Order: sequence, then structure tokens, then C-alpha cells
Amino acid sequence: LRQAVALLRRHPRTLFLGALLLVLVALLPTLLQLILLPLMPAQTGFIQGLGFALSLLLYPPAVGGYYRLLHAADGERGPSPTAVLDAYVDAPLTRRMVVLNLLFVSLTLLVISLLSLAFGGEALMQFLRELSALQPGAKVLPAWPRGALPLLFAMALVGVALVSAQGLASAEAALRERPPLSALPAALLAT
Repeated sequence: LRQAVALLRRHPRTLFLGALLLVLVALLPTLLQLILLPLMPAQTGFIQGLGFALSLLLYPPAVGGYYRLLHAADGERGPSPTAVLDAYVDAPLTRRMVVLNLLFVSLTLLVISLLSLAFGGEALMQFLRELSALQPGAKVLPAWPRGALPLLFAMALVGVALVSAQGLASAEAALRERPPLSALPAALLAT
């Protein structure tokens, strides 16, 4: 923690602007959806799918770029905050980060499905399907089935572990250039 604070004190502008770029990349698919939805209201499903696909493809390389920015900032002189965007011209890094993210998304969906079946069976799975089908601005939620509260608690615990593992694996893929299929199990084991 002391090292992180010292790093931030040495390069506040670089790290904050790099983080701002990372947030902008994360928000880009949503901004695109906000622009396109009023222009093409009949294409809502397509636009939402496009936003989801863009988030899967655009954000992970920027995360790798931010890890590299942090690593470079630990040296004597700080890099440019635009180092976050340099990941997009590094094709191997972009591939590793996107594949790793897809593996974690798949793992997360598998874990949610298994936990749902364990805590409430088909009724809880149906509840989750109904939740995922809700449109933005929905006023009424589906009725909570039995087992939903323990499921949420278990998902929160597992979610923290998966997010931690994904951070470790992303750092390994970005900094050590470790392939996703070896970074994933190593990060899960470390977590």
C-alpha cells in the first residue's frame, strides 16, 4: 500500500489521466448505444448486442495498457498517460487480453449457473433468465424465488474471488506476456 501511495505521489497526473482514459474506453460502448438507440429504435436488440460485443473487445486491451502504464510509472520517469491506448497497436497483447476476458466471462456465467442450480434449481434459473431479459427502465422485477438471497450472498463472495483472479491474470498477461490458458489457472490458484 505504501508503494502504491508513493507511486501515485510521484506521477499523479500520469496515473489519473491514464485511469480517465481507461474509464472512457469502458464507457465508449454505452455512449455508442445512447447515440444509436434514438436514431434506430427498431434495432434495439442489435444495438445492445453491438455494445456488449464492443465492451468485450475494447476494454480488455485498455486494462492491459493500464497495467503497463503502472509498471512503467514505477520506473524513474513516468510514461505518457496515452500508454493505456498503446495496447491497441500491440496485437499479441490485445489478443491475450481479449481471450482472457472471454475466458473469465465464460467462467463467470458457468459459476452463476451452477450456483443458481445449487441454491434454487430451475425456479432460480428462470428468475435469472427473467432478470436478464428486463429492458432498461423496467419498473417491476420478477418475484424472488426461494434461495435467491443465499444465492446473492454466494455470488458476491465468488464474484470478489473471480474479480481478484481476473486482475491477477490480466497483470500476468499484460506484464509477463503469459498466455491466457496458463494465466487463468495460475490466477485462480493464487486467489
